[in-house]
Amino acid sequence: MMTYEEYQAAIIVNIEAQRETRRQNNEEQRQLQEEMNARFDDAKRRYREECAMLYNMQRERAQAISQKWKAERVRLFTEHAKVVDQWRKEHGISTPPFVELPAGERPNDEGGAEL
Repeated sequence: MMTYEEYQAAIIVNIEAQRETRRQNNEEQRQLQEEMNARFDDAKRRYREECAMLYNMQRERAQAISQKWKAERVRLFTEHAKVVDQWRKEHGISTPPFVELPAGERPNDEGGAEL
């Protein structure tokens, strides 16, 4: 038969064992959370870097496309203006002749005047 002292000692041992298992559980959970937080932070950092790289690539490509078509529009406008000027000359319409501005003086060109 178990004495009261033995009973109390067994209860205390059991309670201490429960506390220790909770402490170990909490420690493992904390370590897991720290590890996952570090991995999440790394993933977010890599995501932001990748997004920044893609935005820069998009901006550069869009600018190249814009410049390509801008040059084509300028060429077509110049061709159109020359045809109009030739038509006016051939039909005796007196207007100021078409004058092509140097690159830096064209509105909206690099170094040119803003409208």
